Amino acid sequence: AATIFPRCVKSSGAVVHSRPMQIDFQRSSPPSSKSGCGARTGAVIFGLIFAGFGIVFLVLMAKQVSGERAERSWPSTPCWIIRSGVIQDNAHSRDEPYRPVVQYRYTVAGQTRTSDAIKAKDSSFSDYAKAEQIADRYPLGSRATCFVDPHDPARAILEHGDFWIVPFALIPLIFVLIGFAIAWAGLRNPVVKPVSMSLAKS
Repeated sequence: AATIFPRCVKSSGAVVHSRPMQIDFQRSSPPSSKSGCGARTGAVIFGLIFAGFGIVFLVLMAKQVSGERAERSWPSTPCWIIRSGVIQDNAHSRDEPYRPVVQYRYTVAGQTRTSDAIKAKDSSFSDYAKAEQIADRYPLGSRATCFVDPHDPARAILEHGDFWIVPFALIPLIFVLIGFAIAWAGLRNPVVKPVSMSLAKS
């Protein structure tokens, strides 16, 4: 507390002494301290969940890219196309029912095997012409080159996957950075305790 003694004031020739005022600074207990802590905790939890979603998508993308890189190391071997065409599979997808089907025969370690995988992941289209365009690259009876998994010769593909997904990895990375920023802000932001000032006359 502090006491302020004002100066004497002259009024009409008389000296008037004003009464001293005591200013009492009191740090009041914050009524919203619990809500402030709850807000900080909520911000931390929300930030971690937000970042967690980004991390999950990053892991899934990393696994896909890693698999596509591994496929590029598979040895190549000649194969012969024994079936080529387009099928309509409404049970698989109503929005993209047209799927190119290419079946081929190849020989590994003296064993003849067959496969119908064009890429590691099946492709289907809503446009019949797009599916037909892929099938037309492998006419029936023609010779092609396939890539065989050295660890599992029963697995083979005709085409490698591309890395189109890599630029999209920036999106979940942004989620991770924003989530951790929100959580860090919640940890660093202190609970502000309001200070009240009361005037008391002595």
